[in-house]
Amino acid sequence: MIDSLRFSSAAVLLTAVIHLSSIDTSAQDWTRFRGPNGTGVDEGTNFPTASSEDDYAWQIEHPA
Repeated sequence: MIDSLRFSSAAVLLTAVIHLSSIDTSAQDWTRFRGPNGTGVDEGTNFPTASSEDDYAWQIEHPA
């Protein structure tokens, strides 16, 4: 009983270490919650102002 509990604990710990080591930390420009200045507002430019049917992968009919 003690050995199986010890094995289970070791397996959970190993799984947690492997999972935490695989987390992607490459988003260096988004350094804190809600963005660099904390307002949640993106200061980017060049956003699309119009769209066409070619911009969508699928469509559904909306019930009136």
